[in-house]
Amino acid sequence: MAIVDTKFKQIFDLFPNPVLIIQEGIFIYCNNAAVDIMGCENQDQLLQLKPSEISPLKQPDGQDSFHKAENFLAEVDITGVSRFNGCIKKLIRVSYM
Repeated sequence: MAIVDTKFKQIFDLFPNPVLIIQEGIFIYCNNAAVDIMGCENQDQLLQLKPSEISPLKQPDGQDSFHKAENFLAEVDITGVSRFNGCIKKLIRVSYM
């Protein structure tokens, strides 16, 4: 079983599309593509955030991002999986001197 887990983790981490795993409303794991698309330096910058924390106030379809994220999370709770179709904000890298 450990071999299967290791293989799955390798496939997940190298998958070219961003994938984030949510548990109880926060991101608990993501792949390298998610880190890259969000402009993060590592997973730690992205994990522990809520979907609403990386979303603009309004989505392109006019929906409030917070409500769209809540609907998304409700679907995840019911079905166990969902695909978010909307906009997210890149996290900004800040360097302090």
